[in-house]
Amino acid sequence: MKCSKAKNIILIIIILILLLIFGILTYMLINKAYEPVINSVDEPNTSDVQEQPEEDEIIADSRIIKYDLINQDQLPSNLVISEVYLSKSEAIIRGPSSLVEQVQELIVIIDITSNDVSNLGKYTLDNIPLLAYDSKGNTINNIEIIPESVNVEIEVTEISSKIFRNVPISIINLPENCSVTSLSQNTIDIIATGNAQNLANLTQNDITVFADLTNYSPGIKTIEVQANSSLPDINLSINPSIIKVNIINKH
Repeated sequence: MKCSKAKNIILIIIILILLLIFGILTYMLINKAYEPVINSVDEPNTSDVQEQPEEDEIIADSRIIKYDLINQDQLPSNLVISEVYLSKSEAIIRGPSSLVEQVQELIVIIDITSNDVSNLGKYTLDNIPLLAYDSKGNTINNIEIIPESVNVEIEVTEISSKIFRNVPISIINLPENCSVTSLSQNTIDIIATGNAQNLANLTQNDITVFADLTNYSPGIKTIEVQANSSLPDINLSINPSIIKVNIINKH
């Protein structure tokens, strides 16, 4: 009887030891299975996280409105556009800062032919759109222009003329170590044409007449005479337009 009880106790102890060993092994296997998952959560890989670029700030600014007349040469030869009036002198531009900062100027394009400007008188052109340009003359889109368009008034008058005689010729850009000994003539006549109001204000002091000697070498050279006016919308005709210049080396 005592022997049987001892065997039972030993059997129970063996079963308990086996259960303990099984429990330990099970715990180790579970920990090993979950270890990479825990590590991947605790130490995320940030190498694939990209910084998102900041969006452009929306800003507003203002620009002076300018105009560009095109196809003026289609007017009758005795007519000229003497005045242009815009209903607005300035406009607001609004949009992403990277675009707004590129806007160099706002221009309204006035096409003489498409608006049937062909006779003496005043013309009103409604809702001519404003265009934005950068410093290189490229159109800038995707910005808001307020107002989007302007009204334009044009006055067409007859061309007047004014003659300036014996205007002196200046020499510019004379090559280094060279001098001019003579000109075939020292003065020329200028015929100025334009609208009567501009011509009334034009004096000889507003006109520059010159012969440009850039890239000319010593010798007797045939040079084109050029003329500029400091007043706008004045056309200058030169008579004669060609002279001979004697260029020599300095000793």
